Amino acid sequence: MAWSPDQELVTLTTGNETVIIMSKDFDPVTERSLHPDDFGSEKPINVGWGKAETQFQGSAGKKKQTETLIASAQTFDDGVPRLSWRGDGQYFIISSVDPVKQVRMIRVWNRECEHQSTAEITDGLEQPLSWRPSGSVFASSRRKPDQVDVVLFEKNGLQHGEFRVPLDASRTKVRELLWNCDSTLLAVWTDDLFTDDESLLTSSSQLEIFTMNNYHWYMKQCVQFTQRCSRPVCVQWDSESAGSLHMVNTSGQYVNYTWVTVTDRSAGAGSSDNAGVAVIDGVDVLVTPFRYVTVPPPASAFRLVCPDPVNEVVFHPPPCSNDMALLLSDGLIMFFKYSDITNGGGDSSVVKLGAIGGNGFKNSLSLPQLSDTARLSDGGVVDGSGLSHMTWLSDDSLVFVLNSAGRLYSTLCHYYKQSHDHSSTTNTFLLRDKIDLEGRLETLTPTNNSTNDVLIQLTSGSVLRYTPGGAVSPWFKTDGTQLKFPHSCVQTSLCSFNKEVSVLGLTSHHHFYVDDMRLATNCTSFVLHSEFLILTTHTHTCRCISFTNTKQELAVLGESQDLVGDETIRRVERGSKVITVTPDDTKLILQMPRGNLETIHPRALVLSSVRHWLDNQKYLKAFEKVRKHRLNMNLIYDHNPQMFLANLEAFVKQVDSVQYINLFLSELRNEDVTETMYSGVYGKLSRAVNNTQTQ
Repeated sequence: MAWSPDQELVTLTTGNETVIIMSKDFDPVTERSLHPDDFGSEKPINVGWGKAETQFQGSAGKKKQTETLIASAQTFDDGVPRLSWRGDGQYFIISSVDPVKQVRMIRVWNRECEHQSTAEITDGLEQPLSWRPSGSVFASSRRKPDQVDVVLFEKNGLQHGEFRVPLDASRTKVRELLWNCDSTLLAVWTDDLFTDDESLLTSSSQLEIFTMNNYHWYMKQCVQFTQRCSRPVCVQWDSESAGSLHMVNTSGQYVNYTWVTVTDRSAGAGSSDNAGVAVIDGVDVLVTPFRYVTVPPPASAFRLVCPDPVNEVVFHPPPCSNDMALLLSDGLIMFFKYSDITNGGGDSSVVKLGAIGGNGFKNSLSLPQLSDTARLSDGGVVDGSGLSHMTWLSDDSLVFVLNSAGRLYSTLCHYYKQSHDHSSTTNTFLLRDKIDLEGRLETLTPTNNSTNDVLIQLTSGSVLRYTPGGAVSPWFKTDGTQLKFPHSCVQTSLCSFNKEVSVLGLTSHHHFYVDDMRLATNCTSFVLHSEFLILTTHTHTCRCISFTNTKQELAVLGESQDLVGDETIRRVERGSKVITVTPDDTKLILQMPRGNLETIHPRALVLSSVRHWLDNQKYLKAFEKVRKHRLNMNLIYDHNPQMFLANLEAFVKQVDSVQYINLFLSELRNEDVTETMYSGVYGKLSRAVNNTQTQ
C-alpha cells in the first residue's frame, strides 16, 4: 500500500494479483490486473528501421544474441509487490513477480491506473523500489554473481544507468532504497542474508548514503549497526528537511540523523598550504591540491585507499595544514602526513595516483604518507550513533561529539594520544575530558589559537567556547555580550574585521551572519582568503569583502547592490559555489551545479597581489600580473608615486624588456586610477592605513 504525495489517493495490491486505487475516503476508484500482458500504452512505435536482429552489432552483439537470459527471481525474494509514487503524484510504479515468467518486473501506471510502460527484464532484479521525487528515474537493486548494483530506469522502461553498492554479495542484501525529498541523497539500507537463528545474533545492518555529481555516484556515509538491539526496523526521510532521516530500531528507540554538505579543505594561510580539497567516495578519499593542479570531478590528483568506508576527513591546523586525518566507519583513524618525497613516494597500496599519473607523465608533487593509525580507548563507536564532528587540535589531540539515542543533549569528548606502544601497530587515544552540553550540537570549529580553543554552536544558536583541560564557557563578543545566532548555522568560521575577532555563520536558508548581524540573505557559500571574505550569492555574484572593514561598514555593504565598476563584485555562472581559494594567491575555485569546476581570478584578489609585489618592489612580478589580467598599467605608478620614482632604475632593470617598457609608457595618462578605476579597493586600503597611523 502507498499513498499518493498529495494524500488524495491510495494504491493497494491484493492477493488476487490486482491493483486497486481508492480515494482518501477509501472509496474504490479503479481495479486492474497486476500483470497485464502488453507493454503499455507508451509502447515504442516501429518506424520501419528493421528488427534489432538485422542491425549491425559487431562480434560482441552476435555473441550476446546466442546467450540465454536467465532472470529468475531471487531465492530470498519474498514475492511481495512493491509500490512507489513519483513526486508530483501523476505516476506510480509496481515491482512484482510475474506468475508466468517467474521474474520480477517493474510496470509504470498513471494516476488513473492505466498501464503506461514496462521496464526491460533485468537479470537478478530484487524487490527494493523507489522513484526519485524529481521524476527523472526510479531505482531498484540487481544482484550479480560477485556484486550488487543499484540500477536506474527511465519512465519509458529503459535502463538509465547503474552503480555498485560496496557490500559482500555472498552474505548481504539490499533491503530498501530511499530518496530524500529534494532528490539529492539516496539511502541504501542493507541487511545480512540470514540462514539460521545463530547468524541472526551476529548479523549486522547498515545505512549507506549516496549522492550524485558530474554523473558519478559517491558514497558519503556508512552507518553500521552491529548489535541486534540497534538494528533499524523502519527508516524514512523527512518530508521537508532534505538532510534529516528518521529511524526506529529493534529496541523501540527513535533516532534522527541529520546530514549537511560541507567542503573538506585545508585552512592554511601561507604559501606552504596546497589549497587541498578532499572528497569522500566510499573507501576512497579523492584529494586535489588546487595550488598546483585543477582536476575536475570525479577525477582527482590522487586518492587515499582505506580498508573501510570513510565517514569524515579533517585537515591539520596550521602550520601543517596539508596533513589529513580520516575517520572510518569502524572507528579506525588514519593519519596522513606530507613529506618531501615526490614521484609517487609513500605506500603505493594506500596512496594511488590519479590525474597526475599515467603514461608519459612524471609526478612532481609531494604526496602524503600513511604515518599512523589509531583507535579511541572506548572504541569510538556507540552502535548506530558513534562519534562525529571530528576536530584535529594538534598531533596528539582530537575532539569529537557524541550523540546517543534517547538523549536530548550532546557530549563533547576530548581525546589525547597515549605514549606509543611498540608492541602494537595501532596507537590509542585516551579520553581526557567528557562534558555534557546544554543541548544538541550543530557545529564544531577550531580557533587555531595558542590555547587550541574550540568554538561550539548548539542547535539553539548559542555559541560556546571549549578550552582543553578547562570547561565550556559562553562566547563573548568584543562588546562583552554573549553571542547567539538568531538561527542555527550549518557552517561556522572565525575571522578578524579591523582586528576584531568575529564569528561567521551560514544557515540552511542562506542567511549569512557576522556575529549576530545579518550580512546577507542570499548567500550560497563562503570561504576565507588571507585578506578577504569571499561570498557567492543567489544573484549569481561573487563578492570579496576586505578584512580592513569595520563592522559598521559591513552593515552598509550587506545592503549594497552590484555597482558598475566595483572591483569587489564579479558575476559568476548561475548556481556557482566556492570550493576553495589559494592562500597568498588569486585563484578561486568554483563548482557549477552539474559538477564541473571553474578557476577564476577575482579582480579584488589580483589587485591585492599587485599591491603586495609593488610594496616589496618586485616590479617584474607586478608587471606580469598586471599584463596577464589586463589591469591598467597606470596602477604601477599610481600605487605609490614617490616609491616608484625613487626606484625607477630598479623597475627598468627588473622588467628588462623594450617591448614591456614601451607597453607601460604607451598606457600612461594623467589620471590616478587608485581614485577612479580602482577606487572601490584602494579607498578601503587608504582608510585602513589611516586608521593604523592614528592608533
